[in-house]
Amino acid sequence: MSVCEAHNPENYSTGGGNIIGGVVSPTLAASEWGWQVDPLGLRIVLNNYWERWQKPLFIVENGLGAKDVLIDGPSGPTVNDDYRIKYLDDGGSGILKRYKKKSFGWCRDVIATNDESLES
Repeated sequence: MSVCEAHNPENYSTGGGNIIGGVVSPTLAASEWGWQVDPLGLRIVLNNYWERWQKPLFIVENGLGAKDVLIDGPSGPTVNDDYRIKYLDDGGSGILKRYKKKSFGWCRDVIATNDESLES
């Protein structure tokens, strides 16, 4: 959510995955598609929006685009997605407040039963 600028942007890569442009920040992590991850920047932008408009703000899409590879794990096919856990954990630490959606319990049960709860 932050933008890095330079006085000579022609000497730097642009932030192709970022909506608002700018150059690639040397201090931020990026996905394999070049999208930079900035949980603190997200927090600052949300605070600025709140201070300006005093309206409720909702993050409705905060997923991580990544190429998931199915591998054989000890319990069967799995995806090693530690990068997703880190992304969500970092993002959550920038926002501080978390709310369970109505579907939380349903999703938890589907995951816990390996989809068996869908069959009943």
